[in-house]
Amino acid sequence: MARPPRKRKPNPNYEHLTLRGSGFWFLPDLITCEDVEAGRWTNQLVIRASTYEDRRLAIPLLIPALRSLVAADPIAVQFEKPTVGRRLNPPVHGKTTEAPLLQEFVCFRGISAEWWVPEFLTEKKNQHVLVSFSFAAYKQLINHLRGLSSQG
Repeated sequence: MARPPRKRKPNPNYEHLTLRGSGFWFLPDLITCEDVEAGRWTNQLVIRASTYEDRRLAIPLLIPALRSLVAADPIAVQFEKPTVGRRLNPPVHGKTTEAPLLQEFVCFRGISAEWWVPEFLTEKKNQHVLVSFSFAAYKQLINHLRGLSSQG
């Protein structure tokens, strides 16, 4: 007789974000992209990044969304109308905050010499998440992805 799957023990060093309702959310600014690794499922990658004061974020993305991000023309699209966004709090020191799964890349909402801001949708299509990468973090992300593609 097959045993039921074991429940995973919650990691005390992780804090999971839950977005309630619809609208725009802004993740804390990403200063460095430390790694990109396989996620819980085969069609998912997790970006591991740091914010100010060395606080950590884990951002799970579906692989098609990440491919769309990398393939997108770096042209910023302005907001069509004034959009109120909610800034998500930075992670607590010593913990990693895991963002909700980002499923679809929409567009870049801002590009400058210092910041690249892509917009993603979660599984609830009315939830938009903006991820503000420093230029250095975005380049680090691209380099990690090149490393992954050369491995497999």
